[in-house]
Amino acid sequence: DLSESQTTLLVWRNAQDVVWYREADDFTALLLQTLSENPMNLADLQAMLAEWMPSENPHWAEELAARWQTWHTEGILAEQQP
Repeated sequence: DLSESQTTLLVWRNAQDVVWYREADDFTALLLQTLSENPMNLADLQAMLAEWMPSENPHWAEELAARWQTWHTEGILAEQQP
């Protein structure tokens, strides 16, 4: 059964010029879209999200920091230049 559903696909080229891709969940897609429209550092992103994150998950900031590190390691996010 082929049902219609949308999939967000994240495609990027790393520093070694290799193209990578993976499926992105809705939260990852939202975060990366936000960063593309308004570049900011991790602390600024955490501050912006603090008022919206559910209190049932007190570890969201640590989870976001882990994603942030992965995005930098994999070349999804580039280091900001001074």
